[in-house]
Formats: sequence, C-alpha cells, structure tokens
Amino acid sequence: MLTYSADYKSLIEASYEMKEEARNAALFTTGNGYFGIRGSFEEFGSLNVQGAYIRGLIDEIIEIPQIYIDNVYMRKYYINELEAKQFETQDSCINFADILMLRFHIGNHTFYPWEGQIESWVRYIDTQDGSLVREVIWNDLEGHLTKLSFRRFASFKDNHHYFIHATIEKMNHDLDVVIDSGIDTYIKTNGQKKSKLKFYDYDSGQFGFGIGEKYHFETAVSIHNYVEKESSEWLFDSGCHFERIHPKQTKTIHIRKAIVVHMTQDVVIKKELMAVNKEAMSALKSVPYNKHYHDHHFAYQAAYDLINIDLSHEADNALLKYANYQTLISLDRYDQVHSVSAKNLTGEKYNQFVWWDAEIFQFPVYLMTQPEAAKSILMYRYNRLEESLRNAKKEGLDGAKYAFCSSVLGDEKVWAYARHPFMQIHINSDIAYAVLSYYRVTKDMEFMLNFGVEMLLEIGKYFVSRVTYNSAIDCYDLNNVTGTDEHHPYINNNAYTNFMVSYVLSETVEWFKNKALKDKYGVQKPLLDKMKQVSQKIKKSITKDGYIPQFDGYFNLKESLEVTGNGSAKSFQMKQSGLYHESQIIKQPDVIMLFTYIDMPLGPVSYERNWQYYEKMCEASSSLTYPVHAIASIDHKSYDKFYDYWFKSVAIDIIDHHKEAHLGLHAACMAGGWYAIYRGLFGFKPNLNYLELNPTYFERWGNVSMSFIYQGKHVKATLSKDTVTIECKDPIKLVYQQQTIDHNKKTILPLSGMRKDHI
Repeated sequence: MLTYSADYKSLIEASYEMKEEARNAALFTTGNGYFGIRGSFEEFGSLNVQGAYIRGLIDEIIEIPQIYIDNVYMRKYYINELEAKQFETQDSCINFADILMLRFHIGNHTFYPWEGQIESWVRYIDTQDGSLVREVIWNDLEGHLTKLSFRRFASFKDNHHYFIHATIEKMNHDLDVVIDSGIDTYIKTNGQKKSKLKFYDYDSGQFGFGIGEKYHFETAVSIHNYVEKESSEWLFDSGCHFERIHPKQTKTIHIRKAIVVHMTQDVVIKKELMAVNKEAMSALKSVPYNKHYHDHHFAYQAAYDLINIDLSHEADNALLKYANYQTLISLDRYDQVHSVSAKNLTGEKYNQFVWWDAEIFQFPVYLMTQPEAAKSILMYRYNRLEESLRNAKKEGLDGAKYAFCSSVLGDEKVWAYARHPFMQIHINSDIAYAVLSYYRVTKDMEFMLNFGVEMLLEIGKYFVSRVTYNSAIDCYDLNNVTGTDEHHPYINNNAYTNFMVSYVLSETVEWFKNKALKDKYGVQKPLLDKMKQVSQKIKKSITKDGYIPQFDGYFNLKESLEVTGNGSAKSFQMKQSGLYHESQIIKQPDVIMLFTYIDMPLGPVSYERNWQYYEKMCEASSSLTYPVHAIASIDHKSYDKFYDYWFKSVAIDIIDHHKEAHLGLHAACMAGGWYAIYRGLFGFKPNLNYLELNPTYFERWGNVSMSFIYQGKHVKATLSKDTVTIECKDPIKLVYQQQTIDHNKKTILPLSGMRKDHI
C-alpha cells in the first residue's frame, strides 16, 4: 500500500504486498541518468521485478507482437499485418545484471519478506538525498526480532558509482549473522538472457559481461564490501556470485556495498574496459564510504534544489517531490550518446527509445532547471544528423528527417508493423522548436553557431521538399501525415504539425539574415525565399468562429465513436476497439498543444473555444494528455479540472491509472507535473527579451514557491493569496498583465483581477 506519511514527509510503502512488487519496483527506481536500478529487493531479485539499465546499452531481442485484428480501422489504418507476420526482432535496452544482492542469514533462517513475519515495514524515496530507504522489523517465527535498515543510491558525484548501506540490529537475541553480498548474473531482458558473464575475478570482485549478438557491447562491474569481518570467501550458487561474510558479531552490524559500473561507450578502446573499471574501483576503495555519501548528497541537493517546488499542501507536496525526483534522475548530465526516453530507465517497455516526448515534455523542465545538462538532449540529436540526412534521402527528399523512434544510432526503430509513426514528421519541428527554445532561454550563441543553426537548416530543407503546392487555394499542404494524435493516421494538414512548421521555418529564415551564417553553410537566396514562402503559405486553418480543425475534414467526422470488434486495440493505447478514422475522438491533445506547451499566439477566443471543444473529444488514452489539459484548465480558471489533470500527471503510476506501471513509469507525464505549475499556475513564458508571467492562486496549495534559471540568472518565484514575488539578484525584464516591469533583486506584484477558488 502506498500512502503519504507526515512523519517521513514522503510517499511510503507502509506494508509488504507481494502482488505489488513489480509495480513498486518501477516506482522505487534509483538512478543518476547514467543508469537506473529498479526497486528489486536486495535479498532477492525476482524475474520481471529486477532490472538494471545503462543509458544506451542496447542489443537485439526477440519481440513477437500478439496482434488480433477484428475491425476495419486497425486493419487499414493502424497495423500492417504483413509486416507483423515478418516482424520478430527489435533493438532494446538490456538488463545487464542484478548488482543489488545482499542477503542476511540470521541464526537458522534467511531474511525474506515472505518468510517469517513482518512486524513493521516502510519503504520510500528520500527526495532529500535521492536514496531508496527501507526499514523492517522481522520476526523469524521463533520470537527473534531483527531490525533491518537499507539505504541505497546512485551517485550524483560519479555516474559510475552505486552504493548500498545496510544495518542489522539484533533486537532481542544474539544469533549469529552471515551476509552474502554479490551479483546475480541469471537475469533476463524480455524473458531472454541477453547479458552473459564472460569474465570474473573474485580477488578483485570484478565481473565482465558480453551483451547480445548484434552490437557486442560489454559491461564491467566491480563490487567491494565495507564491513568489519572475521572471515569471508567467494561462492557461486544459482547464477549468484557472492562474498560470504562472517562479520564481527556485535549487536548492530553495518555493511556498505560499493559498485562501480562501466560499459563499452565509456572507454575509447574496448579492450581497456576492464582495466578502466578496475582502476575506478581501486580509487573508490581509497575513500571512506561517508565521504562518497557526502559528495553525492552535495551534488544531488544542488540539482534537486533547482527542480524542487514547495506546496503548502503536504500530501500533494510529497507527490510532486517524488515526480520531480524521477525527472531529475532521468537525464544523464554528461552523456550525449543517448537521450531521455519514454520510460526513462525504470522498465523495458518502449525499449528505451527516444520519442518526441524528450523535446516537448521533458526538455522544458531540464532547460529551466539545468540548462547545461539539457543541452545534451539537443547534442544527441545533432550527433544523429548524418543518419537523419540519410533518412530523408531514402525518401527522395532534401535535408534531415529525424527518426520518430530513435535509439543510439539514429535510424528508425519504430515497430515495423505500426503504420502511423512513420508519418509523424512533427518530430522534426519538435526538435527545431527545442533548439529555438534553448536559445531563447540561454542565449547560448556558441551552440547555435556550431550546432543549432545547422539542425534548423537541415530540418527546414526537409520540410520545404516535403510540402506540396496547392494552386487552387495558393497554399502549401503537408499531406499523408500523422499528428501527435495517433488515432488519425494518413491525414492531410495536421494543425499541430503545420503551425509548428510555419514557426520554425520563419525563425530559421531570421537566423540566416546573418551573412556569416549564410556563407558558412552555403545557403543561397532561393532556398531562404522558399522557406519564407512555405512558412507564410503552409495551410493553417482557423474557422470564422475561431476553431482550428485538427486536420483537413476533421469536423466532417462523427462526434461519437462506433465501437466494433474486441481485439487487441487496447494494447495499442486505445480505450475502445472502434472506428477512429470515422470519428473525431482523439487519443491525446493535438490542437491544444499549440496553446499550452507551444504557446502559439492564436488569440484568447480561439483558445477558449478550442479547449471546450477538444477536451470532450479527447479520450486521454495517452498519459501525455494530463499535463496539457492541466495547463489548459488553469488558463481557463477551471480549478477542479486543473487539480484532477495535475494529480494524474504526477500520480499516474502510483495509482496505476493505465494499469501498466510494472512495465516502467510514464516519465514525460510526470515531468508535466512540474511544467503545469511553471507554465500553468505561474503562467511563465520565457521570451528572448523578457520573462512573461500570468499567475493564478490555487487555494488548495496555499503558498507555492519554485526556482529556475532564465538566461543564466537564478530566479525564485513565490505565489501567495494576494501576491506573486520574484527574487533574482540580476536585473530582468518582466511582463505582467501586458505591462513591462524592470525587476531588480525583488519584485512583488499584486494578483489584481485574479479569480481565487477552492477544491
């Protein structure tokens, strides 16, 4: 059972429930961006519960789709059955080893949660230091009580370090304790053994693994146990290599386990991997555990302080802190080989692929809290530019076509039997939009000159070669696409895509007014003229009543959904098995994205009418719905709706709203909890020359405070019942209620004209 505890100021697992092990393993993931370790128990790692993933560690697995088609929509518009027949293998993240193993033999019994009797149990993420904490009082059914305490964390000081500290307290007995500490090598990815032990050396506690048969990555793991001991020896049993330790038999016994992990991509020369790992462990052992913890805590706290938001409502505050913790540990601050993925490093679903979620839903949070680290998301895309140029060339087009579903190499990894993702070319404008947002918030001209502008140029070339001129109405069409709403593939002039393309092309032209840039990239006037023309004339439909049709012909479809068949539709994020191609029912927000995450200046009347219309058409079968709808709700002062959508954003996996939390967390949705407060409640919109805000007081939360970085300046914002306070030691231009304010150190603004409400 997960609940909020005022004592721990955290969401806690207050009792052990075996049926929730897999879900809670995802929820209790620890990590630092380089790797993620699921919340499997130290004393035993169950298949489908245990999981240790390194960002970018992939290989090929067998992944056979279980598809049953029994309606026209699925057969004609969603699934290619011929491809499904041939499809068998897919790249995937690899579960490399269970490094947690730490087992306690107490007298004649071994501690397992399902053996003996649990007298008390609490497990929680301590967001103050990024640790997973577990405290248990265990009865061996012979009346012997033992208190076991665990704290484990992935170091924020050194990405390759992981630590476990366990304490055993003999409460009413003096039984001998024996400890087994090591590594479980019998682990699987998607039910397959893809990580195979190739080397081990007990003297150094080092293990080497070969990963799969396609890319031939390798991992190296070293283990060291800090413990006062009488004796020890290394043993092997059922795939586990472990040091059996006979500690000094005091009333309280401490063991600290240090793990160092490296993979092929961490070294220049592959054959040096084991030596690099061994040297790193040697350096680690020379430093006391307490120093490692202190250094980690200092680095973690500095990062967490920036992403932290304080709400006066204790339970909601705990929910948000947990969601922000998961967002924080998802981004590798030093690596540009990979990017943030849909499930981060909490499970195997979606294979650790990178989608549009990265740039549109996750990137804004990192951009405003750790912009230097956020740049790695863009550099990942830049490093895939050559592959993207090849992707476009394969289609006979110019420029760069980024893979909608990307991995380490940048080629398209989306499931071949799914029709719609190959047409989701909005990924290209999403990436361009992120590049432009990065400059707007950082003014990092060096990045733009060396990387960003080149990406804009190649994406621009792709779109001007992809559009079709429609002479009948003198406009450019983008035909045969899929928007963010995957329920409607094979459509023309998707609103989200076309409005975004118009914006990024217009901005790209502005950059190339710089002669030095034109000369650097050999850009000629005809290309810029074409970009400008497409930007101005790409079809952007708005009815006379202010409605934006999601795509050509959208309003001619039925407002209801005809349900037919009961096949496998729900496994593809559909709430019904229905004829979506004949219906206006959408999977997730598309048009409303333009008013919230994108903030296109489309006018308040249009926003209100579109929100009222599209909210009722959205079945929210994608988790990405909730933060978008939260922002739209608070923009329109719908307080009950705001809270409901915000709650689903941060608690989606805690309440297991989509019944798949055991497969991994909805990372982009959880990041949306932060953004719904930044962009929604405070109404912040960073511009190149000023910071706009439009705050709304929310009675349930009382005072709300947050920090972020805008153009290198640390800003703290506090929202109360009557005022919003901006604190920043550097000058900033603020725009509030259409008035420009020159901020200096501290600015207090009255919430004049703002409605206040309760929930």
